[in-house]
Amino acid sequence: MDGLEIANEIKRQLFYFGQVKVWSWGANTWTGGEYSLQFKVQGFKLKGSVRITLNGSDLYDIEFRDDVGKFVTVRNDVYAEDMIDCIDCMVETDNGKYPDS
Repeated sequence: MDGLEIANEIKRQLFYFGQVKVWSWGANTWTGGEYSLQFKVQGFKLKGSVRITLNGSDLYDIEFRDDVGKFVTVRNDVYAEDMIDCIDCMVETDNGKYPDS
């Protein structure tokens, strides 16, 4: 799989597991990179960007940055089916599953 195929697959998984939540984040400006997908968010808790990268364990590392590009946090080794809750906790709501750090 090349970089663009991986980015498209990540986006497909996001919409499969939680389309309504993805739109609630105000997700826009989707950009594919090598083994990653990045998009901007306008959530209740975070206005900035999210980068999801496929790692060597076939899991995802999710990096969060604020609206000026300052690093906020990263979550490593996230399963595809857990991406929505992980991102939602940082961007929109606090479900308690992924505490802020």
